[in-house]
This record gives sequence, C-alpha cells and structure tokens, in this order.
Amino acid sequence: MSKIIFLNKLQDQDHPDWMKLFFKRDNEIEEKLKMISFISYSNTHKCYISRQSNENIDQLREAFTGMAEINTHYLFKLDTRSFTGAAKLGCQIKSTNPKAGNNKMPISVLPLIHKDTTYIRFEFPYNKIIQNEFKKSALAKWSKRYSTWVIHNRTEDLMNLMRAFREIAHFNVSKMLSITDLDCMKYLMEQDIDLATGRLCPKEYLEKMKLLNYSLNTMRTYHYLFSHFLNHFKDKNSEEIKLLGVEEIDKYHLDLITQKQVSTSYINQSVSAIKFYYEKILGMGKRYYNMGRPEKEDKLPSVLSIEEVKKILESVANLKHRVILFTIYSGGLRISEAIQLKINDIQTDRGLITIKNAKGKKDRTTVLSKKVILMLEEYYKEYKPKQWLFEGQYGEQYSTTSIQNIFRKAKQSAEISKHATVHTLRHSFATHLLESGVDLRYIQNLLGHSSSKTTEIYTHVTTKGFNNIVSPIDNW
Repeated sequence: MSKIIFLNKLQDQDHPDWMKLFFKRDNEIEEKLKMISFISYSNTHKCYISRQSNENIDQLREAFTGMAEINTHYLFKLDTRSFTGAAKLGCQIKSTNPKAGNNKMPISVLPLIHKDTTYIRFEFPYNKIIQNEFKKSALAKWSKRYSTWVIHNRTEDLMNLMRAFREIAHFNVSKMLSITDLDCMKYLMEQDIDLATGRLCPKEYLEKMKLLNYSLNTMRTYHYLFSHFLNHFKDKNSEEIKLLGVEEIDKYHLDLITQKQVSTSYINQSVSAIKFYYEKILGMGKRYYNMGRPEKEDKLPSVLSIEEVKKILESVANLKHRVILFTIYSGGLRISEAIQLKINDIQTDRGLITIKNAKGKKDRTTVLSKKVILMLEEYYKEYKPKQWLFEGQYGEQYSTTSIQNIFRKAKQSAEISKHATVHTLRHSFATHLLESGVDLRYIQNLLGHSSSKTTEIYTHVTTKGFNNIVSPIDNW
C-alpha cells in the first residue's frame, strides 16, 4: 500500500484543535474524503481539514483500510486541558495587564522522546512575537527533525523559560508531563494574575494540601477558589484577612450568587477552600463551622432503559469505540476510570475489572461481562495496546473528549432523544442491577460509593414494581 495521507496540525489561531490532510494528488482518495462527514475542504488553506481527535483519526484509518496509510508522524496532538483548570469554575481572576489573560498566546507544553531521553517541546499557532522570543532564549533550541522548540526536561529550565514569556504567553502543560514541583505548580496556577495588582495564594496552602495527599484536581480547585477570595479582599492586608469573620465571608458568597449566578457546587467548594485556610493553615479549629453552605440540589440521575443502552452501544461500528463504551457500561465506570485502565487491570479469567486510585483515592473491583471479554480479545489482536487499555495516537491515555464524542454520535445513530451522557451509562448500570434484584450493598461496592446514601438514589429512579401500582383515578 504505497498511498499515504499525512496528518498535520492546522496552523490557524482561530482553529487550534483542527488538523489538515495532505497527500499526492489522487482522485480515489479525494472521492473517499468527500464522502466522510467530518472532513471538509478549506479554500483558505487549500487542503482538506478536520477536527483533531482520536475518534476522527481512528475513523480515517478504518475508512482507508486497504487504500491508503494514515500517517500521524507530523501531527503533534495538543493537550487542551490547562494545568490551571480554573476556566471551568467560572469567575476567572481577571488581570489588569492588557497582554494577560485571554489575550495571551496559548503555548502547549508536551513531552518529546528522542533516543530514550525525554525532552520538553512547545507547540503554538504561528506568531512572530513568540517565535522571536524563543530565538532570543538561551534555553530553547530549534529541532529541525521535529520542527519544534525544545528544552531539557528540567523543572528549573521550564520555570525560567515561562517567566521570560509571562507577559505574552499562557502555558498549558500536558498531563503526559508529570509536574510535582510545588513552585512550578504554583506558577502555572497563577500565571494570569497581574503581579502588580493581584494577590497570590500563600505557598503553605499548597504545601499543606500536598502533605495531606490531596489530588491534583482538588489542589487546583481549592487554589483557584481561595485565590479568587483573596483578590476580592485585596484592599485588606494579610493580617486583616486572618481576622475576617463568618459574616463577611457569607456576604462574599452571597455576592457571587446574586451577581455572578454561580452554582451551588461552586459555593460549596469555595466554602471548603476557605475553611481549609482558616482551619488547616491557621489552625483555628472549627471556628468557621457555621459558615453558610447552600443545600445541595436534590436531582435524580438520568437513566436509560436496557433497550436504549443496547441500541446505543450496538450502533457503534468502530471496534475500539465499541469496546470502550461496552466496558464502561459493563462495570459502571466513570469516564476518568476508563481512560486510566491498564491492560493488567482486566482479569478475564475472573470476569473482573480492577480500578485503582479512583475517586477518593480508593481501589475497587467491578464486574466484566463475558461478552465484553470476547470483544476485548478481538480488540487486543487488532490494536495491540502496550500500557493503557485504551491508548491514543502516541501511546498516551485516550482522551475524555473523544469518548464523549463517541457516545454523542452513537446516541444520534441510535435515534435516542433522551438527555444522556457517558456518565448516564454508570447510572443505568446501577439501576439495571437494582431492578434485576442485586442487593444495594453490592451495588455500592461495585460503584465505589463511601456511603450507602449515595447509592440509595437509584431506588428513586427504578421502575421495578410500578406495574403493580394502580393510580387512584383507575379505581373510580
């Protein structure tokens, strides 16, 4: 098979997550591309383009099997998940620096493995100012082989380079690069705060969370929320902050609710982040026990029927995509648990899945369907995963975004109009077990719930026994 379609990153600031396809002029390939729904021709770039995702690349490979090779050598997959993670929380801290915040150039920081040595590489839409800054840097070297700027994989070098770019760039560090240095973590979380006017979170706040073995997600969330709190009271010095009472903190949260319309979850997380400072850092005990918390909204989970789940899962043609969704439903997995599965976590002889370091840093086992075991055997032969059960293009973990897209398209193909996400498969798994007579305590263990009260919510969505209940109207 001599025909090759090369994939490369589309250098377009307005479309950072798109890729382009280039190949020797070939009518057969062009006719095939015109038939693929997610491929379009760009008159601006004079080439065929598509959104960059593991799902689209997999579908391209499947579509061109026997016709052309899909080559991803030149495609550097950008990890769009920022290390800061603050944007999802809303109420982002705004910088007064006109070059800061959203006006900064995004630069992705990714690993580059060359001759068994890991380096750090940088990817960004072409920008003359950024390019010139890299040329002036004594740390960065241009790699002709990989067409990217590279530095040694040293925290000190990364910190020095990021400081040099602070006024013009925002760095998004890939999860494939493990950042454990607290100073580097703190810098990444605070890179958009104006140093002249903004207030930074004390380092001991992060140190305490690290000591107590808080997860990186919790550290990012607490740090962001407490930084927002500090910058709200920037007219007060550090000693005055320490003396703030419950009434003032409650007023701060009330303003967020009335002026920013933030969610109940946001307020509860903010309360926890602020309490952590006063009680864990300053050692004030339960002084802030009475801080106001809004009551959680008592929402029932959305659940699909067994027939609807079957329809959605069986509408997926691609083997890898099909196995991913079947595995999630088979064991009631969270999407984060699915992408972290390693090959050794699948116990086909016992029909079990081992889930390690899940939510709450807990390990557990859950069930694996016999049908899924057969599907996995076929999947192993075709895809040959090396470390992660579901791998991306470079051997990294499969992305959550790709799995969400797979489910969304499967739901559309199955013509299911009910609101549902990948997480709905987990809710449906629990409900279907309950309806088949499985004891609630076993379901609690399979889902990894700490409290039985969390699992009891499924008793409110099950329809078991409803057929025996007659409306009073029918007795008239």
